[in-house]
Amino acid sequence: MTFTNFDDQMSKSQDYIHTLKNQRIFITGGTGTLGVALVNKLLKHVHASQITIYSRDEHKQLDLERKFPGVECLLGDVRDRDRLDDCIPGHDILIHLAALKQLPRGESNATEFTKTNILGTENVLKSATSNGVKQVLFVSSDKAVLPTSHYGSTKLSGEKLMQQYASRHTEANFPIVRLGNIWQSRGSISELLSQSDLPRFISITDTENSRFSISAAKSAEMLLEALRHSANCEIFIPKMYAFRLEDLVKAADLVNHEIVGLRPGERKHELLASEKECSLVYENEQFYVLVPDNDSIASRFFNEDQGFKRSTDKLNVNSEDAPKYSLQELKIMLGKSAFVRDGV
Repeated sequence: MTFTNFDDQMSKSQDYIHTLKNQRIFITGGTGTLGVALVNKLLKHVHASQITIYSRDEHKQLDLERKFPGVECLLGDVRDRDRLDDCIPGHDILIHLAALKQLPRGESNATEFTKTNILGTENVLKSATSNGVKQVLFVSSDKAVLPTSHYGSTKLSGEKLMQQYASRHTEANFPIVRLGNIWQSRGSISELLSQSDLPRFISITDTENSRFSISAAKSAEMLLEALRHSANCEIFIPKMYAFRLEDLVKAADLVNHEIVGLRPGERKHELLASEKECSLVYENEQFYVLVPDNDSIASRFFNEDQGFKRSTDKLNVNSEDAPKYSLQELKIMLGKSAFVRDGV
Protein backbone atom coordinates (compact mmCIF):
# COMPACT_ATOMS: atom_id res chain seq x y z
CA MET A 1 0.00 0.00 0.00
CA THR A 2 1.62 3.21 -1.15
CA PHE A 3 1.04 6.45 0.72
CA THR A 4 2.16 9.83 -0.52
CA ASN A 5 1.18 13.33 0.39
CA PHE A 6 -2.49 13.60 -0.60
CA ASP A 7 -2.50 17.40 -0.80
CA ASP A 8 0.64 17.53 -2.94
CA GLN A 9 -0.74 15.03 -5.40
CA MET A 10 -4.06 16.82 -5.68
CA SER A 11 -2.38 20.16 -6.30
CA LYS A 12 -0.39 18.60 -9.15
CA SER A 13 -3.48 17.19 -10.83
CA GLN A 14 -6.57 19.33 -10.72
CA ASP A 15 -8.03 18.40 -14.08
CA TYR A 16 -11.44 18.31 -12.41
CA ILE A 17 -11.28 22.11 -12.67
CA HIS A 18 -11.73 21.77 -16.42
CA THR A 19 -14.16 18.85 -16.10
CA LEU A 20 -16.56 20.83 -13.90
CA LYS A 21 -16.17 24.22 -15.56
CA ASN A 22 -19.54 25.79 -16.45
CA GLN A 23 -21.44 22.88 -14.89
CA ARG A 24 -24.55 23.34 -12.78
CA ILE A 25 -24.03 21.48 -9.53
CA PHE A 26 -26.75 20.42 -7.06
CA ILE A 27 -25.69 19.30 -3.56
CA THR A 28 -28.06 17.63 -1.12
CA GLY A 29 -27.16 18.08 2.54
CA GLY A 30 -24.69 20.76 1.56
CA THR A 31 -24.68 22.67 4.86
CA GLY A 32 -22.86 19.92 6.78
CA THR A 33 -19.13 19.70 7.45
CA LEU A 34 -18.32 18.05 4.13
CA GLY A 35 -20.78 20.20 2.19
CA VAL A 36 -19.21 23.44 3.40
CA ALA A 37 -15.72 22.15 2.52
CA LEU A 38 -16.98 21.12 -0.92
CA VAL A 39 -18.59 24.50 -1.63
CA ASN A 40 -15.39 26.22 -0.53
CA LYS A 41 -13.36 24.03 -2.91
CA LEU A 42 -15.74 24.60 -5.80
CA LEU A 43 -15.73 28.37 -5.38
CA LYS A 44 -11.94 28.57 -5.07
CA HIS A 45 -10.98 26.27 -7.91
CA VAL A 46 -13.92 25.42 -10.15
CA HIS A 47 -15.79 27.89 -12.34
CA ALA A 48 -19.15 26.14 -12.06
CA SER A 49 -21.97 28.13 -13.56
CA GLN A 50 -24.28 27.35 -10.64
CA ILE A 51 -24.03 25.79 -7.17
CA THR A 52 -27.30 24.88 -5.49
CA ILE A 53 -27.60 23.63 -1.91
CA TYR A 54 -30.64 21.57 -0.98
CA SER A 55 -31.15 20.95 2.75
CA ARG A 56 -33.60 21.19 5.64
CA ASP A 57 -32.02 23.63 8.11
CA GLU A 58 -32.78 27.28 7.33
CA HIS A 59 -30.29 28.60 9.90
CA LYS A 60 -27.39 26.59 8.47
CA GLN A 61 -28.38 27.80 5.02
CA LEU A 62 -28.29 31.40 6.23
CA ASP A 63 -24.79 30.85 7.66
CA LEU A 64 -23.63 29.30 4.39
CA GLU A 65 -25.08 32.12 2.26
CA ARG A 66 -23.30 34.68 4.44
CA LYS A 67 -20.01 32.81 4.06
CA PHE A 68 -20.41 32.10 0.34
CA PRO A 69 -22.43 34.82 -1.41
CA GLY A 70 -23.81 33.67 -4.73
CA VAL A 71 -24.56 30.11 -3.69
CA GLU A 72 -28.26 29.36 -3.97
CA CYS A 73 -29.88 27.55 -1.04
CA LEU A 74 -33.21 25.75 -1.35
CA LEU A 75 -35.16 24.32 1.56
CA GLY A 76 -36.27 20.77 1.06
CA ASP A 77 -36.06 17.17 2.25
CA VAL A 78 -34.81 14.20 0.24
CA ARG A 79 -37.91 12.37 1.47
CA ASP A 80 -40.02 14.74 -0.64
CA ARG A 81 -39.91 13.60 -4.28
CA ASP A 82 -42.15 16.42 -5.50
CA ARG A 83 -39.87 19.07 -4.01
CA LEU A 84 -36.83 17.40 -5.58
CA ASP A 85 -38.56 17.49 -8.96
CA ASP A 86 -39.13 21.21 -8.47
CA CYS A 87 -35.47 21.90 -7.68
CA ILE A 88 -33.29 19.49 -9.68
CA PRO A 89 -34.22 20.35 -13.30
CA GLY A 90 -31.50 22.29 -15.12
CA HIS A 91 -28.58 20.80 -13.18
CA ASP A 92 -25.79 18.74 -14.74
CA ILE A 93 -24.22 17.14 -11.64
CA LEU A 94 -25.79 16.00 -8.37
CA ILE A 95 -23.72 15.25 -5.26
CA HIS A 96 -25.75 13.41 -2.64
CA LEU A 97 -24.48 14.13 0.87
CA ALA A 98 -27.78 14.26 2.79
CA ALA A 99 -28.06 11.51 5.41
CA LEU A 100 -28.74 10.75 9.03
CA LYS A 101 -25.39 9.61 10.42
CA GLN A 102 -25.24 9.13 14.20
CA LEU A 103 -24.69 5.44 14.81
CA PRO A 104 -26.61 4.94 18.08
CA ARG A 105 -29.60 6.93 16.84
CA GLY A 106 -29.75 4.69 13.80
CA GLU A 107 -30.19 1.69 16.09
CA SER A 108 -33.00 3.28 18.10
CA ASN A 109 -34.60 5.19 15.20
CA ALA A 110 -34.27 2.67 12.38
CA THR A 111 -37.45 3.81 10.61
CA GLU A 112 -36.24 7.40 10.32
CA PHE A 113 -32.82 6.33 9.04
CA THR A 114 -34.52 4.11 6.47
CA LYS A 115 -36.75 6.96 5.26
CA THR A 116 -33.90 9.42 4.83
CA ASN A 117 -30.92 7.28 3.89
CA ILE A 118 -32.59 4.65 1.70
CA LEU A 119 -35.93 6.01 0.48
CA GLY A 120 -34.46 9.51 0.28
CA THR A 121 -31.56 8.25 -1.83
CA GLU A 122 -33.99 6.50 -4.18
CA ASN A 123 -36.00 9.73 -4.48
CA VAL A 124 -32.83 11.58 -5.42
CA LEU A 125 -31.94 8.97 -8.04
CA LYS A 126 -35.44 8.93 -9.50
CA SER A 127 -35.58 12.70 -9.76
CA ALA A 128 -32.03 13.03 -11.11
CA THR A 129 -32.51 10.45 -13.87
CA SER A 130 -35.93 11.85 -14.76
CA ASN A 131 -34.49 15.33 -15.13
CA GLY A 132 -31.42 14.62 -17.25
CA VAL A 133 -28.66 14.88 -14.64
CA LYS A 134 -25.44 13.57 -16.20
CA GLN A 135 -23.60 12.52 -13.03
CA VAL A 136 -24.92 11.48 -9.64
CA LEU A 137 -22.30 11.01 -6.93
CA PHE A 138 -23.17 9.17 -3.72
CA VAL A 139 -21.10 9.60 -0.56
CA SER A 140 -20.88 6.34 1.35
CA SER A 141 -19.03 5.19 4.46
CA ASP A 142 -16.62 2.49 5.54
CA LYS A 143 -19.47 1.37 7.78
CA ALA A 144 -21.26 0.13 4.64
CA VAL A 145 -18.75 -2.73 4.33
CA LEU A 146 -20.19 -5.88 5.95
CA PRO A 147 -22.32 -3.60 8.12
CA THR A 148 -22.99 -4.24 11.80
CA SER A 149 -25.10 -1.10 12.29
CA HIS A 150 -28.33 0.09 10.72
CA TYR A 151 -26.56 3.25 9.58
CA GLY A 152 -24.04 1.06 7.77
CA SER A 153 -26.80 -1.03 6.23
CA THR A 154 -28.52 2.11 4.90
CA LYS A 155 -25.28 3.22 3.26
CA LEU A 156 -24.84 -0.22 1.74
CA SER A 157 -28.41 0.01 0.42
CA GLY A 158 -27.54 3.40 -1.08
CA GLU A 159 -24.59 1.84 -2.90
CA LYS A 160 -26.81 -0.96 -4.23
CA LEU A 161 -29.37 1.57 -5.45
CA MET A 162 -26.61 3.43 -7.28
CA GLN A 163 -25.53 0.20 -8.99
CA GLN A 164 -29.11 -0.56 -9.98
CA TYR A 165 -29.64 2.86 -11.53
CA ALA A 166 -26.27 2.71 -13.27
CA SER A 167 -27.30 -0.52 -15.00
CA ARG A 168 -30.57 1.01 -16.22
CA HIS A 169 -29.46 4.54 -17.10
CA THR A 170 -26.36 4.25 -19.24
CA GLU A 171 -26.66 7.87 -20.39
CA ALA A 172 -25.30 8.98 -16.98
CA ASN A 173 -22.72 7.71 -14.53
CA PHE A 174 -23.00 7.09 -10.82
CA PRO A 175 -19.71 7.23 -8.89
CA ILE A 176 -19.59 6.24 -5.23
CA VAL A 177 -17.04 7.63 -2.76
CA ARG A 178 -16.51 5.57 0.37
CA LEU A 179 -15.00 7.66 3.18
CA GLY A 180 -13.75 7.04 6.69
CA ASN A 181 -14.43 9.34 9.65
CA ILE A 182 -14.20 12.99 8.67
CA TRP A 183 -11.83 14.70 11.09
CA GLN A 184 -13.58 17.20 13.38
CA SER A 185 -16.97 16.73 11.74
CA ARG A 186 -19.89 17.71 13.92
CA GLY A 187 -20.49 15.25 16.75
CA SER A 188 -17.26 13.29 16.20
CA ILE A 189 -14.85 12.35 18.98
CA SER A 190 -12.09 14.33 17.22
CA GLU A 191 -14.27 17.45 17.34
CA LEU A 192 -15.02 16.92 21.02
CA LEU A 193 -11.38 16.36 21.98
CA SER A 194 -10.23 19.36 19.92
CA GLN A 195 -12.15 21.76 22.13
CA SER A 196 -10.01 24.07 24.21
CA ASP A 197 -12.37 23.70 27.16
CA LEU A 198 -13.11 20.00 27.45
CA PRO A 199 -16.06 18.76 29.52
CA ARG A 200 -15.04 17.69 33.01
CA PHE A 201 -15.89 14.06 32.31
CA ILE A 202 -16.10 12.18 28.99
CA SER A 203 -17.35 8.69 28.18
CA ILE A 204 -15.11 6.68 25.83
CA THR A 205 -16.47 3.58 24.11
CA ASP A 206 -13.35 1.38 23.85
CA THR A 207 -9.75 2.53 23.66
CA GLU A 208 -8.86 -0.50 21.50
CA ASN A 209 -10.99 0.91 18.66
CA SER A 210 -9.32 2.12 15.48
CA ARG A 211 -10.81 4.39 12.85
CA PHE A 212 -9.86 5.64 9.39
CA SER A 213 -9.75 9.43 9.25
CA ILE A 214 -9.68 12.10 6.54
CA SER A 215 -10.25 15.84 6.59
CA ALA A 216 -13.31 17.47 5.07
CA ALA A 217 -11.09 19.41 2.63
CA LYS A 218 -9.43 16.25 1.34
CA SER A 219 -12.78 14.47 1.20
CA ALA A 220 -14.03 17.29 -1.01
CA GLU A 221 -11.02 16.81 -3.30
CA MET A 222 -11.85 13.12 -3.46
CA LEU A 223 -15.40 13.83 -4.61
CA LEU A 224 -14.17 16.07 -7.41
CA GLU A 225 -11.58 13.50 -8.50
CA ALA A 226 -14.29 10.82 -8.59
CA LEU A 227 -16.47 13.02 -10.81
CA ARG A 228 -13.53 13.49 -13.15
CA HIS A 229 -12.54 9.83 -13.45
CA SER A 230 -15.86 8.00 -13.18
CA ALA A 231 -17.07 6.02 -16.19
CA ASN A 232 -19.83 3.90 -14.67
CA CYS A 233 -20.51 3.10 -11.01
CA GLU A 234 -17.08 2.68 -9.48
CA ILE A 235 -16.34 2.95 -5.76
CA PHE A 236 -13.55 5.43 -5.02
CA ILE A 237 -11.72 5.01 -1.71
CA PRO A 238 -9.04 7.46 -0.58
CA LYS A 239 -5.89 5.95 0.89
CA MET A 240 -6.26 6.96 4.51
CA TYR A 241 -4.32 6.66 7.72
CA ALA A 242 -6.10 5.47 10.84
CA PHE A 243 -5.85 6.33 14.50
CA ARG A 244 -6.21 4.28 17.67
CA LEU A 245 -8.73 5.72 20.08
CA GLU A 246 -6.24 5.02 22.88
CA ASP A 247 -3.69 7.28 21.17
CA LEU A 248 -6.32 9.96 20.56
CA VAL A 249 -7.23 9.97 24.26
CA LYS A 250 -3.53 10.26 25.20
CA ALA A 251 -2.98 13.04 22.67
CA ALA A 252 -5.88 15.01 24.15
CA ASP A 253 -4.37 14.53 27.62
CA LEU A 254 -7.76 13.25 28.70
CA VAL A 255 -7.58 12.24 32.35
CA ASN A 256 -11.19 12.14 33.47
CA HIS A 257 -12.90 9.59 31.29
CA GLU A 258 -14.84 6.37 31.64
CA ILE A 259 -14.69 3.32 29.36
CA VAL A 260 -18.29 2.36 28.61
CA GLY A 261 -17.83 -0.27 25.89
CA LEU A 262 -18.93 -0.44 22.28
CA ARG A 263 -22.24 1.20 21.42
CA PRO A 264 -25.02 -0.78 19.71
CA GLY A 265 -24.02 -1.47 16.11
CA GLU A 266 -20.42 -0.31 16.63
CA ARG A 267 -17.35 -2.45 15.88
CA LYS A 268 -13.78 -2.19 17.08
CA HIS A 269 -12.24 -1.72 13.64
CA GLU A 270 -13.50 -0.51 10.26
CA LEU A 271 -13.20 -1.96 6.76
CA LEU A 272 -12.77 -0.09 3.49
CA ALA A 273 -13.73 -3.00 1.25
CA SER A 274 -14.82 -6.61 1.43
CA GLU A 275 -12.70 -9.46 0.09
CA LYS A 276 -15.10 -9.98 -2.82
CA GLU A 277 -14.91 -6.30 -3.82
CA CYS A 278 -11.13 -6.52 -4.09
CA SER A 279 -11.24 -8.80 -7.15
CA LEU A 280 -10.93 -5.88 -9.60
CA VAL A 281 -9.16 -2.85 -8.19
CA TYR A 282 -7.23 -0.02 -9.80
CA GLU A 283 -5.18 2.53 -7.90
CA ASN A 284 -3.10 5.63 -8.15
CA GLU A 285 -1.16 7.43 -5.44
CA GLN A 286 -4.26 8.95 -3.88
CA PHE A 287 -7.01 6.36 -4.01
CA TYR A 288 -8.31 2.92 -4.91
CA VAL A 289 -11.04 2.35 -7.48
CA LEU A 290 -13.26 -0.71 -7.02
CA VAL A 291 -14.62 -1.47 -10.47
CA PRO A 292 -17.90 -3.26 -11.30
CA ASP A 293 -17.71 -6.51 -13.23
CA ASN A 294 -17.09 -4.78 -16.53
CA ASP A 295 -13.41 -4.90 -17.35
CA SER A 296 -13.90 -3.36 -20.81
CA ILE A 297 -15.01 -0.09 -19.24
CA ALA A 298 -12.29 -0.26 -16.63
CA SER A 299 -9.53 -0.90 -19.14
CA ARG A 300 -10.61 2.16 -21.13
CA PHE A 301 -10.68 4.57 -18.23
CA PHE A 302 -8.29 3.28 -15.59
CA ASN A 303 -5.03 2.80 -17.44
CA GLU A 304 -1.43 3.85 -17.07
CA ASP A 305 -1.95 6.87 -19.32
CA GLN A 306 -4.41 8.17 -16.73
CA GLY A 307 -2.01 7.40 -13.88
CA PHE A 308 -3.66 4.16 -12.71
CA LYS A 309 -2.40 0.63 -12.35
CA ARG A 310 -4.16 -2.65 -11.67
CA SER A 311 -3.76 -3.57 -7.99
CA THR A 312 -2.11 -6.91 -7.47
CA ASP A 313 -1.13 -6.59 -3.82
CA LYS A 314 -3.48 -7.47 -1.01
CA LEU A 315 -5.24 -4.26 -0.05
CA ASN A 316 -4.78 -2.98 3.48
CA VAL A 317 -8.45 -2.32 4.13
CA ASN A 318 -8.73 -2.93 7.90
CA SER A 319 -8.20 0.05 10.21
CA GLU A 320 -6.51 -2.23 12.74
CA ASP A 321 -3.71 -2.99 10.28
CA ALA A 322 -3.59 0.32 8.39
CA PRO A 323 -0.76 2.84 8.90
CA LYS A 324 -1.44 4.91 12.01
CA TYR A 325 -0.99 8.49 13.06
CA SER A 326 1.64 8.84 15.73
CA LEU A 327 0.88 10.27 19.13
CA GLN A 328 2.74 13.47 18.23
CA GLU A 329 0.82 13.85 14.98
CA LEU A 330 -2.48 13.46 16.83
CA LYS A 331 -1.42 16.11 19.34
CA ILE A 332 -0.73 18.53 16.49
CA MET A 333 -4.00 17.69 14.79
CA LEU A 334 -6.01 18.15 17.97
CA GLY A 335 -4.16 21.38 18.71
CA LYS A 336 -5.36 23.51 15.82
CA SER A 337 -5.94 21.03 13.00
CA ALA A 338 -2.44 21.18 11.55
CA PHE A 339 -2.89 18.30 9.11
CA VAL A 340 0.46 16.61 8.68
CA ARG A 341 -0.31 13.43 6.76
CA ASP A 342 -2.11 12.63 3.54
CA GLY A 343 -5.11 10.97 5.16
CA VAL A 344 -6.19 14.00 7.17
